[in-house]
Amino acid sequence: MMLDIESALSCRASLPEVINIHNNIAQMNVGRVHGVRQGDRLKLWHSAGFIDQKGIPRNRMVETDISLTVDRV
Repeated sequence: MMLDIESALSCRASLPEVINIHNNIAQMNVGRVHGVRQGDRLKLWHSAGFIDQKGIPRNRMVETDISLTVDRV
């Protein structure tokens, strides 16, 4: 059972989030352990999920024109 749980969790992509914005600087909950390095350029996407008329959640990610440059990890 432990191997099944570990296998299921290891394949999931992380979805970092912007947790703070101040003076044109965004702070995110992603870092070195996720492979992010100083100087990397990241594209900003946002979640545009909704619940359809039948009550089924529909998750969708929408790409924005915003790109972020990593200043500090």
